[in-house]
Amino acid sequence: MSRRRVTEFLPFLLPLRRKQKIWCFYQKMKHDGHRYARHQAENRLPYLQYECTQGLINPDSGYDIQYQYNKAHNLKVVSRRMQQLIIEPGEVFSFWQLAQGADHDDPYLPGLVLHDGKIVPVHGGGLCFMSELLYWMVLHTPLTVIEKHPHLVISLPANPNAEMPAGIDATIQEGWSDLKFRNDTDMPFQLILDFDEASVHAQFRCGQPPQYRYEVLGSELIYSRKKGKIFRTQQISRTLYDAESGEVVRQEACYTSRSRIDYPLSPDTEIIEEDEG
Repeated sequence: MSRRRVTEFLPFLLPLRRKQKIWCFYQKMKHDGHRYARHQAENRLPYLQYECTQGLINPDSGYDIQYQYNKAHNLKVVSRRMQQLIIEPGEVFSFWQLAQGADHDDPYLPGLVLHDGKIVPVHGGGLCFMSELLYWMVLHTPLTVIEKHPHLVISLPANPNAEMPAGIDATIQEGWSDLKFRNDTDMPFQLILDFDEASVHAQFRCGQPPQYRYEVLGSELIYSRKKGKIFRTQQISRTLYDAESGEVVRQEACYTSRSRIDYPLSPDTEIIEEDEG
């Protein structure tokens, strides 16, 4: 039998425990030796490394569409801390270093998150959209990911308007998990986030002509059942091309995305039975 946490039988301690966890989270970052990117420049760097446009509203969420509009609002609020951010050589991007207190003047709205196995509206919900978008973009650059966490359970179907594969997954939770990447190159990079009502147009720009062009692909989604649970697996890989000649430089297997699915699949979805061992 697993040991019960104190907060399970003394739930009134939960807010205090959360504040303590968040305080320790930021204290640890103060002493971890990283130099975090904070400078937002007025001008944009001259060269484009990568750009993409992602829809903000998922019409297939299965929940009140207002939560999708709330998510879009929350993303616009947090993006103000990241817009035109410069990441100098040796600097580290941390989602929470930048997002901390972003809603001080313009409060977040309730958005959907998974909490204790249930989808519920939570103040500031939906920010994982931004961390996943940033992770997708970083895969198209020479920047180095140093912290990234997957969702163990996927509770909402993928946005049909999204460009990135379903397996692009990077969850964040203040006090527990962050998205961090480091600039190990010899030139600065800059993050651009431009919003309209229905989408965000994102760019990574740089101070010198890019050396490579990156193509990131996801394999066919595989659904499988093990001990009554449904899992989704996808291989993520990328190919590097010489920016001038277009020739293939190398191909890389990035990682395998595997998460439990907690939403209804189409009746015609093929599901493979896994060994129960």
